[in-house]
Amino acid sequence: MPQPNAIFSSLASGLLAASLCTPAAAIVVDTGPGFDIGGGYSLYDDRPITTGYQRLAARFTLGTSDLISSVQGWLNWDYGGWLTFSVWSDFQGLPGGRLHSVSAPLAATGPNRPDWRGVGGLGWLLPAGDFWLVFEDARDPGSGAMPGGAPSPLTGYASGPGLLGAEWLHADTLGFGVRINVLPEPPPAPVPEPSTTWLWIAGAAGLALGRWRSGRSSAG
Repeated sequence: MPQPNAIFSSLASGLLAASLCTPAAAIVVDTGPGFDIGGGYSLYDDRPITTGYQRLAARFTLGTSDLISSVQGWLNWDYGGWLTFSVWSDFQGLPGGRLHSVSAPLAATGPNRPDWRGVGGLGWLLPAGDFWLVFEDARDPGSGAMPGGAPSPLTGYASGPGLLGAEWLHADTLGFGVRINVLPEPPPAPVPEPSTTWLWIAGAAGLALGRWRSGRSSAG
């Protein structure tokens, strides 16, 4: 009969072998940069009659559950400003529903000088399957675009023009640059400190109280 020490040693060896065979690296998506020129596919819609704003999406696939820690896009971000990065589910080959989302201020690339812009520190856990990385700009005309021409484009792209009856459209020829979990990782999106938030609330409450007291004094 095997001795307990022998059984323990065999079990430990088996676990070590299994851990060595398990892939340690998370998914890495890197299409390479798009064209190094100005312009590209717009991330805005300045028409007065619309139900939203321009969104651009790229589809990626996970063979197993995985963790997304950073996302980036090849952008013309001429003047800087906020951009929303989100991961959506797939529904019949188009973005279905939002699963994870974060907004972050991005430094300007300079006019017609595209570069990688993104956000890190995400911790987005996803199961195996197809998903969409979506880039969403605020309604600020002319603030951003994504040039095509990435050397290793993803197989699926979509555009969200924000029109009635056309929330998402197939646009597989867009071919803009996308990165997921590529080092060096961009900084995480800023999160207001709790103390800062409470100070702001206290200040606003104090201002309101002062106005109320002033109104009562005037009425008296």
